[in-house]
Amino acid sequence: MKKYMYKEIYGNIVIIIMLFVISLLSVLTAVILTFATNAILAGDLTAFIKWILIDLVVWIVMLALNYIETIYEQKIIQRMCTQIRVEFASDLEYVNYQAFHKLGDGQYISWMTNDLNTIETVGFKNVYAYISSLFSIILASIALVNYHSVLLILTIVLSLIMLFAPNTFTKYIKKATMKLSKANERLTSKTKDFIGGFDVLYFAKKRYQFRAKFLDISTDYSNEKVNYAKANAVLTNSIGLLNIFCQMLIDVATGILVIFKQVTFGAISTTGNLASTIFNSLAQLSRQKMQIKSAHAIFEKINDFSKIRESNMQTNQLQSVNQIELKNVSYSYDNKEVLHNVSMSFKKGGKYAVIGESGSGKSTLLKIISGQIKNFDGEVFINDYHIKELNLNDLTTFIQYVDQSVYIFQDSIRNNITLWDEYSDEQIAASLEKAQVNFVNDVDSVMDENGRNLSGGQRQRIALARSFIQEKQVLLIDEGTSSLDKKSAQLIEDMLRNDPTLTVVMVTHRLDSADYELFDHVYQLPSIDSATNEIEQD
Repeated sequence: MKKYMYKEIYGNIVIIIMLFVISLLSVLTAVILTFATNAILAGDLTAFIKWILIDLVVWIVMLALNYIETIYEQKIIQRMCTQIRVEFASDLEYVNYQAFHKLGDGQYISWMTNDLNTIETVGFKNVYAYISSLFSIILASIALVNYHSVLLILTIVLSLIMLFAPNTFTKYIKKATMKLSKANERLTSKTKDFIGGFDVLYFAKKRYQFRAKFLDISTDYSNEKVNYAKANAVLTNSIGLLNIFCQMLIDVATGILVIFKQVTFGAISTTGNLASTIFNSLAQLSRQKMQIKSAHAIFEKINDFSKIRESNMQTNQLQSVNQIELKNVSYSYDNKEVLHNVSMSFKKGGKYAVIGESGSGKSTLLKIISGQIKNFDGEVFINDYHIKELNLNDLTTFIQYVDQSVYIFQDSIRNNITLWDEYSDEQIAASLEKAQVNFVNDVDSVMDENGRNLSGGQRQRIALARSFIQEKQVLLIDEGTSSLDKKSAQLIEDMLRNDPTLTVVMVTHRLDSADYELFDHVYQLPSIDSATNEIEQD
């Protein structure tokens, strides 16, 4: 939190100055009551009205400044929250691929929404409130000592009690905050999951499952929300009781001093207000301190994300991809073997097909070659480098993986293809033509969320156009034309095969016997129980 407040140091200095002036004016309104009360006792109506008018002016100035400070404070908080989001986005540029996918999308969304809202309200706002409370305590104490030193000494003793007594609740509040944060993550993740599966439940005539599922996740979140409220209520009421007790002691002490004529009668109203300011501020100070500490736990969770970066990001060991070779590659997932002793070789400019039954590991194979999966057995070499020695920064410079599950951004077709980089209209048109994207009248038309207004085949063509415009040396296509009509698929596959500079490895379920001769090699992945069989055509 300190890091972001330091980045907005000038704005925060302005806020601190305004908080000091507001606290000063607040104490001044209390002190003015002494003069107004003494004027009443003296029977001086003119002096009484004068002090009341002065008090009114001070109140108006204080409230106006408080309004300005509130607006400005929110601007600075939003700037700092934006910096957190931008840093998170910057971390995505260097994040380790495998580590990123250990968490679900819903958790990351929760970080940037629910958790950031917690940081804003429980973190930053409480820091400013904490500073304001400190100013109020200091200034009210200075004013109090001018009435009698006994009042100050008593206030200091009671203040120490109020300051340290609530520390016993720190772990309790921090634990409740973290539990609520986790419940937020689950709520966001599950909601995203169930809403995304609407079509599945609709056509299975199981929409009634929504009621049960949302009841479960809502109950879980509600319970943690209630537990968090309980924790805060215990803290607030305990501090409140202590606060009332301390104020009453100050009132008693002031009354005794008035009886013994140590202070004027008018001091009773002022010292009561000052004591109230001090102890209320102390009560808030303790709560604010604990909430700030609980917000640190959220910060730690988000900051841990920045630690999962790719190592050696700028190595640039590869200058080109001349050969990819797999030697006895095996891979298991959840104790189930997916690949077993697979050996293959792909040379620059070659055209290859990988076929096999469903579940034979075709997609897994491409994910290993593209560096998405690293915990495999055996060896994979890119040129003379073992793939485990390279990072995705090197691989993605030359290798493009075209997934069968195409993601479409809720943006224009142009930006879905260029991914917001600068390309000429001619380059965009060429990539669209290569991918047989003949259904677009306006490249600046905006797609629905994840391309809901597109068919499966149209989504695949946009994904292919996205790959073609980047002019990678190696294309790994995982059923990239499976949703296209046969004619369009044939045109795209012919274009790929006729490009001598492009290395193509295509996983396909649709390969006629006559098509074998169109590839340099056709590799068939067997089921794990059968022997490896390679079909090679020269």
